[in-house]
Amino acid sequence: MFPRRVIVLSSEWDFNNKLCTLTLGLSYSSNDIEPIDAALFGRDRKEDKRSRSFSIGWTQVLNKISLRRILYSIQTLLGVLAKGMERPRT
Repeated sequence: MFPRRVIVLSSEWDFNNKLCTLTLGLSYSSNDIEPIDAALFGRDRKEDKRSRSFSIGWTQVLNKISLRRILYSIQTLLGVLAKGMERPRT
């Protein structure tokens, strides 16, 4: 059972007679993970996974065969993905 929630916002703006484009994006996702066979393998019965990301980019057409693209992206992972497949038992 894997209920999932996702929110994505993105936009782009053209400048300089459509030769330049600025892009901006934000996203958030959340998953609740409940494996049906977790007890058989000694794993956690319920985990969650969360992800947040931000991106910004600039694209410019230089000539008929060339363009310049600058992109920056950052992502934060929390939960199952941040600590690997299985956390150490104490």
